[in-house]
Amino acid sequence: MTRAAFEADLSSALAQAGKADDTLTPPLRRAVLRAVGIADTAGEVQRDSNGAPLPDPELRHYAKVPLSESVDVFIRREIAPEFPDAWTDSAAVRIGYEIRPTLFTASQWAVGFGPLSKVARQVSSRPFSERTDSGIPLLTAANLRTVETAADLPEPESFDRAGRIVAHCTDGDIVGQFANWRVLSSGFGDALTPLTVLRPLQHRGITLCEWLNTRKSGDYGLHQRISMDMPVPIDAILDPEFDELLDELHTGRIGLASTMSKILPNVFRESMTNIEDARRTAQARASEARLIGELVRPLEDPVWRAEWSYPHHIAGAARQYRIATSPAERKDALLKLGESVARSLGILALAIMIRREGRFTRGMRDRFRNGGASFGTWNRLIQDLLTDGKVSELRELGGVLGPDGAYELLDGILDIRNDARHEYGVRATHELEGEVAQLEPAVVATLESVSWLSGLHWNLVERCEYTGSGFRLIGQRLRGSHPEWEPFERSIIEPLTPHRIYVEGPSSASPIPLSPIASVELCQACRTRELFLLKEVEGKVITLRSSKDHEIKRELD
Repeated sequence: MTRAAFEADLSSALAQAGKADDTLTPPLRRAVLRAVGIADTAGEVQRDSNGAPLPDPELRHYAKVPLSESVDVFIRREIAPEFPDAWTDSAAVRIGYEIRPTLFTASQWAVGFGPLSKVARQVSSRPFSERTDSGIPLLTAANLRTVETAADLPEPESFDRAGRIVAHCTDGDIVGQFANWRVLSSGFGDALTPLTVLRPLQHRGITLCEWLNTRKSGDYGLHQRISMDMPVPIDAILDPEFDELLDELHTGRIGLASTMSKILPNVFRESMTNIEDARRTAQARASEARLIGELVRPLEDPVWRAEWSYPHHIAGAARQYRIATSPAERKDALLKLGESVARSLGILALAIMIRREGRFTRGMRDRFRNGGASFGTWNRLIQDLLTDGKVSELRELGGVLGPDGAYELLDGILDIRNDARHEYGVRATHELEGEVAQLEPAVVATLESVSWLSGLHWNLVERCEYTGSGFRLIGQRLRGSHPEWEPFERSIIEPLTPHRIYVEGPSSASPIPLSPIASVELCQACRTRELFLLKEVEGKVITLRSSKDHEIKRELD
């Protein structure tokens, strides 16, 4: 009986017994084939004239054997149970040592870092098997980022898989190479891949994937294969909140890519026989392109982004700097922009202090008695709040005092300003340009370090209505450098006092009241509603100033 005939009879017998054809494991199937005298390879073993088996290049595979172990022992234990006809090509054996780059960096790991093996395991690769792997699609580097599910991959038959070394990947796995990695989403399905496959341990893999995508190609051996000893931020990877934040970031990237792909379509996407029609279409698309160029500036330029979305007093200073022309105007605008960031952070810090104490204490008021609300005063307030510990009321503030945080940058801007004030007389243009060149990178870095300010809402509550299950806030807010107030409505559990301004952001446990250090009033000078912030305190009289330098005075309770 031939092998094909016997296997057909064997499959038929298993089917009649209600068993699947894969009930027999590969070793057991080979044992059955041997028992009836049939060869146990995928086909008849080819032999030379002396009866010795001939090697099949398509089945060749390389394995790493521990230096302390015999190759023959390794073959008998690891290879022979699955491939009994395998043998070692002694001419191809190489003895060597691998010195991992991470051995030289492990002592420099930062707190919260550890080896990759603590948070993931690498899925083993193996030679492609026509018998077990046929029909499973192949995920390659070319389509790693472009397919949504395994079902979208090209037909398996379109690939030459002979001799490929592949790994099995599925939902939740991290797949990639170099600095190109992706977490396979839920419902992706099963695929084979020649890429590296990491299976996350006790986490979703989003943070680990982000980390791998920021590593430079070649770091820690990534130019050849990934090292499971490479340092990764374990504390962040295992933090569910960190995963959620990066998930939002990933969703934003997808939305941005989707939006950009739909605008400015090809001029010749429709068949055109009249070249003048095509010319008019091209002119229209060129105008749209110029407009889009303006609209996307806030995405790449921190100053434009501040003008568009930061708190009103910062946004106004950002616009003033953007339109400044002379070196003197640019220097003045940069200093005001830096001070406006310090004022915003200082107002938030002082509001949290007042909330904790329940009142604007005498000690707090004394800070503004001599010199008022200066750049240095706001900086000291920020430092005093953050040295007391975590800020649960607004967690984003916690990063301001860290290395390269806003506090350190603002302190540097303050030093530049103070040094410049010791220079007297009319300044030469080249001197002003030198100061601008010194100030600009510090101010831009400060804006980037407090990008979370764009997510804060400075809300003026006009009414707070009871709904039966909570409260509805109705009011107005300022956004960016636009002077007009925008209406808003939203639900809340606890009531807020009307005719007061509150700040809240994504991490706020509850809205932070800014009274009495901030207020929204109808300015008597310009007859418009303006936002006024603390300037100075004299006894129980507080002076507030708007971005237009208008002032109002209020008596403290």
